[in-house]
Amino acid sequence: MKNIFCSHSLNAAAVAALLFAAGCVGSGEQSGTEAENDQSGALSVTVTAEPAPSSKPAEKAVLLNSRKDLLRLIVQSEASSTDEKSFATDIVQRTQGTLASSDARIITDGKCDVRVSIHPKLTIVDQDGEYYRMNGSVDVKMTSADGQRIYGTNKIEVSAPRRILGKDAAIAGLAEPAASKTSDWCRRELNRIVDAEVGATILSVQLPSVPGEKRDAQKDAAVIKVIGDEIAKMPNLVTYELSSHDSQTGTCQYRVVYFISKYPNGIANEVSVLLGKVKQK
Repeated sequence: MKNIFCSHSLNAAAVAALLFAAGCVGSGEQSGTEAENDQSGALSVTVTAEPAPSSKPAEKAVLLNSRKDLLRLIVQSEASSTDEKSFATDIVQRTQGTLASSDARIITDGKCDVRVSIHPKLTIVDQDGEYYRMNGSVDVKMTSADGQRIYGTNKIEVSAPRRILGKDAAIAGLAEPAASKTSDWCRRELNRIVDAEVGATILSVQLPSVPGEKRDAQKDAAVIKVIGDEIAKMPNLVTYELSSHDSQTGTCQYRVVYFISKYPNGIANEVSVLLGKVKQK
């Protein structure tokens, strides 16, 4: 600590007035100035220099919590002929409507985690004028979003017991039992892979900040990008995305879908370690 000593043979009132004008005397402890009389009766004034402000280290990004999320499932048709497209479309719509909200989050477009592909085939067994008796089969395949991992496949066969008036009506008569069997199979496969093969987790993150400073939207955006880039480097992810951001509190959420067997310690632990390396810019 630096000490500056000022003394003068003037009387105390005069010295105090001069020092006040020179800026040596302040307001007690806040100015770091002390005044006292020495043994000769002269006024001694000691001014303590203010220490240089210390730099405030930036806090690190911190994982606040994690929670399980439903997988997003899309059911899609892969058919060639007009009749088979109609058959597959009916199965897709019925399957989507049959699966419960507790099974998965059913979507019709956009990003998905699990993809179910419907490959239909129709065979006319008997025809008498406008009356048709048909058989149908559906090759069902459940894969990861990118199609690289196959979770399961199944061949579903349905048949009509009699001839039905009109080809469209005959096809629709097959679509209902085919959709019922397809949705039952999808539900079983989802129950098998969830928490065993693939998991979806929402990770809540507190962005880093500098103590005593207001949040900076541009800095937050830069850190969010860095975190996203680092998550993208993690192996064995199905999908990941920034799902929300609160600019007032500096918190955000990432949704991560991953292969469970590849993260035996849990995805939250892995991301927590990653976040510890991300600092405020």
